[in-house]
Amino acid sequence: MFFIPALICAGSGCNDIDNRIIKMDEVIPLKKVLLLDFTDQNCPYCSYAGAEVAKLKERYGDNLVPVAIHSHVVNYPLVTKEGNSYDIYFRIREIGHPCGVIDGKVFPNYDQWGGALLPRFNRRPSLEINITSLYKDDSREVNLTTRLKGLREITHAKLLLWIVEDSIVSKQLLPEGRIDDDYLHRHVFRAVVSDDYLGEMISLKIGEETVLNHSYVLNEAWKAKDISIVGFVYAASTNEVFDVNEIELLK
Repeated sequence: MFFIPALICAGSGCNDIDNRIIKMDEVIPLKKVLLLDFTDQNCPYCSYAGAEVAKLKERYGDNLVPVAIHSHVVNYPLVTKEGNSYDIYFRIREIGHPCGVIDGKVFPNYDQWGGALLPRFNRRPSLEINITSLYKDDSREVNLTTRLKGLREITHAKLLLWIVEDSIVSKQLLPEGRIDDDYLHRHVFRAVVSDDYLGEMISLKIGEETVLNHSYVLNEAWKAKDISIVGFVYAASTNEVFDVNEIELLK
């Protein structure tokens, strides 16, 4: 039976079949999705997960917001205090690196991340989140304005704003046991723009709008041209991400 379609394709109907397959495979996201890649520089297989993230980012573009969170008991260069706190919060150390968290749900196997994204893209967003920034080069201060609008009633939610730096060249252990001194680390979590690493409480009624202002001074070692701001709102009880947005600092 598997050879019958091949015979049919000998006629003019083959292009129609191909077109139907392509349309069935298309993904038209209703919302953006947040992918956290828990990683570290002493993890031999984390480079495989990084390659998977790059492939997914190329496929979905701005609809996918990836953030690499470095965490470890050893204070490697890209490890942060908040990164370790998130690692503990999601109980990643019981699983090991690499490990993903997609819109608040843990997915240990990076080869399953692509499939896990699809149902999240099909979720309708519960709110609109728009971020604008003003950067002062002399003081390295970032002033952020976050505008939220409820598309349905939201209670007991939290807003988080993160500083993320792209294209950091630093060491990475590779699967063959070799250390790559010039490894390119992408979408690296740097800091939280708030006093609480879990964010601040947010409640919205349908159609309600709110504006929040924040400021943060960038570390001198971070490259402003590679900084982006990632903001998202999630349910405090379930960790489900309602929606996420990302802007480049200097655009």
